[in-house]
Amino acid sequence: MNKPSKDNLAAARAKLSGILVECPRGGDHKYCQLAEQRYLPSSEKFEWLMSLPVDELQNIYSSHCRCLKTKVY
Repeated sequence: MNKPSKDNLAAARAKLSGILVECPRGGDHKYCQLAEQRYLPSSEKFEWLMSLPVDELQNIYSSHCRCLKTKVY
């Protein structure tokens, strides 16, 4: 697998930072990987996000994209 560029990683982190604040679907879905992190204070959310290894960051973002494509809310 190719190593993602810094720009791609920054974009993924930026998108996940918004999703950490609120799910685009609204509410906290029980299968969401970010549900627990939404309850953290803002500074802890940011620290958690910045500490994610590249592969985990990509996996979480991919899961989010798949979730948005489903019709189940």
